[in-house]
Amino acid sequence: MVLEYNERAINVKMSDRTTSFCNLRAQFSPRRKVRPANQSTYSVADVEAANIGVYTVTVTNVVGATTSSNAILDVPIQFTISFTNQYVNQVNAPLSLAIQSGVPYYRAVLLDNTNFAGASWTAYTSSNITASLGTNQGWHTVWVGLCGPIAGSQATWNAVRLDLDLTAPICLSSMASTPPRWIAMRNG
Repeated sequence: MVLEYNERAINVKMSDRTTSFCNLRAQFSPRRKVRPANQSTYSVADVEAANIGVYTVTVTNVVGATTSSNAILDVPIQFTISFTNQYVNQVNAPLSLAIQSGVPYYRAVLLDNTNFAGASWTAYTSSNITASLGTNQGWHTVWVGLCGPIAGSQATWNAVRLDLDLTAPICLSSMASTPPRWIAMRNG
């Protein structure tokens, strides 16, 4: 028995030899019975968000049962990142995510780092996230990753560039009779 999958479809194939000698019943989980159960193939096409999940196939006959390994069915996530200002004067930068397709289950945030395989994944609970920029002033690349039901699987990564400037503004006055003007001195 072979369970094939990709981001658009899932297919179950059982060898003809097995199906010709046995009366098979297949359980396609999560919670879907394969109809007709004695066919050598089963397909789900045009996958959408409602089909996302971890799937297995259990085939039974008079001799016993066998279950396939897990197959993860995921719809690719497409999203954009927005922010109020590219120039940030605080170590925690608020970001907002707009999801165009897919259903995010997990998220990861990396700062100046593209070690996507080593990312730490947490549950996706909101489209508003905070990126910690640390205390090193200057330009930083913030990577945000989103993925489906298994942390890190089929992850989509997007990046934004933010400039952290923690320099306090200074007051300059050209003449004592004019009110002071506040300007920000920028590094780099």
